Amino acid sequence: PVQTRASRIEAMRANQNAGRGGLTVAPPAASTKKVVSTSQPEKPPEDKGAPPQRTFDVYWQSYPQETVWIRKSRKETVKERKSRMPVVLRNLAPDTAFNPQSMWEAEKKRIEEAAARGDVEQQAAVMNNKKQQKNKVKKPNKKEELIEKNKRDQEEKDIKADLEKLENAAKSCRSKAELGKIIFAAKCLTAIGRLRQLLMVLEAEIKEGNEAIILDVLWAIESNGLYCAALEQEDDDGDAEKKDNKKKNPKSPNQQRSPEANLVKEFKKELKMAKRIRKELGTKLASFQLEKMYDRLPPLSPFLKGWKLDAWQKKVLRHV
Repeated sequence: PVQTRASRIEAMRANQNAGRGGLTVAPPAASTKKVVSTSQPEKPPEDKGAPPQRTFDVYWQSYPQETVWIRKSRKETVKERKSRMPVVLRNLAPDTAFNPQSMWEAEKKRIEEAAARGDVEQQAAVMNNKKQQKNKVKKPNKKEELIEKNKRDQEEKDIKADLEKLENAAKSCRSKAELGKIIFAAKCLTAIGRLRQLLMVLEAEIKEGNEAIILDVLWAIESNGLYCAALEQEDDDGDAEKKDNKKKNPKSPNQQRSPEANLVKEFKKELKMAKRIRKELGTKLASFQLEKMYDRLPPLSPFLKGWKLDAWQKKVLRHV
């Protein structure tokens, strides 16, 4: 029979072992048993969730650095990269540090002055009632009348200029989504202009349905002094006695509304809608502020400027 190369090699190895008196060991037969794997089945990879959509404030888009030329000698100049991180950290520092001690001292002085002013006004009112029959009201002279007239004219001009700024800003905007930002970017000089600016921003954001900005602007409006005065005037108009007086004297000067009251009445519908949104949140308002308005809470809100102590802070500082 014809031998293959492998069989001849095996025969030669067997003869060599036999000549040396060695024993030949047959190669182990191939096992026909199936190997059972004891390892656990691989688990599917866990879903770690979708990547965050907001990453522009988590990762650097480009590392802050700048190129600096360093002159080592008259003929040699070396270019080096210098990090701008110290400058970035310096610019992130707040402009004004919050110091409750100094703020509390100023707040106490303001409360004492308001109390003293109230006592003086009350005493002055009593004295005026006693002397009202004897003494006549002193009429202002022509100089004082002219000064007051010039002040009123200047205020009216400033208010008119602010209203024109706001109207031009609203007309120049081409995108409805950017209308609130453009209106708020206008600089108003008068209190009436700033109140109208906030109300116009509220109207624009209600149309866009941005609840976070709506609540932010609403709180800014409610903290405005002119808005509070307008609400007080509306409450006074709701009294039954004053309504009867207005019916008897239709041309009474008290019946005329102030400019801020007319302004609040003009945006009454938008204010109701904003308050309805706040009411619908109910107990979820705190979680909504932490999740959606974390970058707008005081004093980070762009609509509220300056530090102001809350009622609970004043209470704590009184006990310190």
